[in-house]
Amino acid sequence: MTDRQPLLLPIDSTDLESSNSGSYQRSRPIRHRGDSIASLASTIKDFVYDNYPSLQTRKFISSIIFVIFAIGIFQLIFLPRTSLGRDYRRLHFNSLSKIESDRIFLQTLKQNDISNYLIEIDNEKPEIQEYVKKKLVGWKLYPKYENNHEISYKIQGLTSDTIIIATSIDKFDHSSYLIFLEISRTFAELYKKGWRPHRTLKFISFNDDLQSPYNYIEHNKLNDVVGLINIETAIKGSNFLKVSTNPLFQTFIKDISNKIPYKSNYSYSIGDYLKDLNNYKFASLLKGFNYSPFQFIKGIPSIMIEFTDQYNSSTSNLIINNDEIDPTYELHNTIAKFIGFLALQLSEHEVLTLKISNYANLIFDYFNNLDIPPSWILNSDINLLINEFMKVSNEFDLNNTKLQRKISIDYPWFKFYLKMKLAWDIKLMGNKSKKLDRLFIDGNRHIVLNQDGGILTQFEKFIKSNDKDGFKREIKILKNSLKHAIKLLKI
Repeated sequence: MTDRQPLLLPIDSTDLESSNSGSYQRSRPIRHRGDSIASLASTIKDFVYDNYPSLQTRKFISSIIFVIFAIGIFQLIFLPRTSLGRDYRRLHFNSLSKIESDRIFLQTLKQNDISNYLIEIDNEKPEIQEYVKKKLVGWKLYPKYENNHEISYKIQGLTSDTIIIATSIDKFDHSSYLIFLEISRTFAELYKKGWRPHRTLKFISFNDDLQSPYNYIEHNKLNDVVGLINIETAIKGSNFLKVSTNPLFQTFIKDISNKIPYKSNYSYSIGDYLKDLNNYKFASLLKGFNYSPFQFIKGIPSIMIEFTDQYNSSTSNLIINNDEIDPTYELHNTIAKFIGFLALQLSEHEVLTLKISNYANLIFDYFNNLDIPPSWILNSDINLLINEFMKVSNEFDLNNTKLQRKISIDYPWFKFYLKMKLAWDIKLMGNKSKKLDRLFIDGNRHIVLNQDGGILTQFEKFIKSNDKDGFKREIKILKNSLKHAIKLLKI
């Protein structure tokens, strides 16, 4: 049996001498700073040679190339390039694309006859709120009673931002809750197919009581509410399709209206109709409706859509025979598509679709058209503030447009930090948009949008009554709101 060799052999003095004299074969080369890349490569080569002598240089280079290639293949197969919009949908287990959601939603609305609800009501003679609750339970939407016996349910989104779709039970008017039920049924079908909203959708059915919406805003936190779409006396006639809205939603409504057919004419959209009617001139919001306390007391941008025979009518309480006005329920179906699709798109858009510049332009136009005595605004900087508000609002809208485009850009996995920054920017800009209208609330009144449908009408009243002190007091309130708005919107 051979003797085992020790792990460390003794070093002979002659070896040291030969090493010092330069006869040692494995002396290391002298390194020079000027040749750093070659030096690093040589160091790696020596390290491999000394520690892994069986590994040749060619094998080493081949293994490095193979690892790089494997990482690339892994990234392409298991970590594909994705956009933030796609990531949002995956996080919320949304199995439908936006195009699929839009198509299924409109197809589902088309497949049902709204008159079936009335046939059931005539046969069963139920209390209306109980009937609404029964239908919602059947569609697995899990409604609940709130404060003053309002029925509500919500479809939870990825974020806490909320869009409210509101109606009221009116024994003289079936149109509101019929459209409400049809929209609810369609969202229930969409949810079954794997759709999930980005923003939360909350549906509320108020009682036949004007105080019901006021009670609701007193007992519920509304900080996360982005906007409200109201379904109330939706079919008062058949001559005009009337859209009343906050100016923040005007551009959004215009865009969506071009995607929905007017009545059953698939070659003529609601957008075409609104353009032909009055070139997209939307009606003002008024007092006396479900949305009124939300808009005029809490500063929550609102929308109301209805068919009417009198375009300038402001009456909300009418006894209506829907069977005579819309015997085929074509008008009901048109409004259900329009309102439902508006709600769907508001819940789907990652960047909040409020056009701030519309708001600024409205203030600019109406204030400049006021016949103000020159001495009343002496040394006032109100015009400068309005101009500054217009400037920052245009910049804000432009930045929102850029963010929406970036949503669909695909990034490789190792650039996750870019998507994190984009998500943060979208959240920040959305919070600012959501707060804007609230800045123009003074106490329990809106200082820009008046409940009589006018804009800044309080200034006209002060001018007509020659009330200079009242005018200056109102100017001070408006200036304060503009300053806060400018500070909020600056990027």
